[in-house]
Amino acid sequence: MRIIKELIRLIGDKEKKVRILEERLIRSVSGSKILNHIPLEELLESSTKEGVILSEKRKSDYELSPLRAEFDHGRDDYWSRTIFPDGRSYNNVIYLDAPVGIALLYKGWPEAITGIKCPAVDTLMITQIQGIQARIRHSDKSKCFHSRGLAPLKWEELLVKSVEYIAKNLRTKCLGIQGSVNNEWKSKTSSLRLFERYDQIAKQMGFVESDDGNWYKRI
Repeated sequence: MRIIKELIRLIGDKEKKVRILEERLIRSVSGSKILNHIPLEELLESSTKEGVILSEKRKSDYELSPLRAEFDHGRDDYWSRTIFPDGRSYNNVIYLDAPVGIALLYKGWPEAITGIKCPAVDTLMITQIQGIQARIRHSDKSKCFHSRGLAPLKWEELLVKSVEYIAKNLRTKCLGIQGSVNNEWKSKTSSLRLFERYDQIAKQMGFVESDDGNWYKRI
C-alpha cells in the first residue's frame, strides 16, 4: 500500500512539473517575451534555399508572432483554435494542435505556423509545422494571399530553430518533433506529405527517432 501511495505521489509531482513548464511556455510565447529575443535575421540567413541571398529589405519583411489557443485544454472537433489577432478581417481561423505556437509573418500576414506543447518535465514537443494562406474578407468578397514569403526559405527549419531557441531559454533538456505516425491528421493527409514535413525534416536536423515514433534532440 505504501509503495502504491508513493507511486501516486511521484506521478502527481511529475504532472505538476509538466503543468508548470507548460504555463511558463504559454506566458513566455504569448507575451512575446521570448520571441523578441529570437535572432530572426540570423535564422533567415541560415534557412534560405541554396543560391538565395535575402536583401536587408526582404529580411525586414519577416517577423515572428505568438499564437495562443482559444481554450487551454480539451477539444471539440479540434484541439483548440485561434483567430489571428491583428485587427484585420480574416475569413479563416488558424487551428492549433497545441496550446501555444508561433506564426512566421511576411509583410504582416501569417504564412507558416508551428504548434508547441509540453509532454514531459524536461521536453518541448513540436506537434505542428504547417504553411498557411491568409484569406481576407472585404465586404462580400474574399482574397487569398499566396505564401510568397516562404518561397526562398527552408521555412520548416526556421520554425524548428525558433522553437529550439525557446526550449533553451526555458532550460529544457530536450526538443521533440512529433513523428508522422502520431500526427492526428494522418487519416486525412497524405502519409508521404506528413513524412516529408515531420520525419524527414527531423532527421535532416539531427533529431533521433525514438520507439514512440517521435524524434528527439538533446539541447
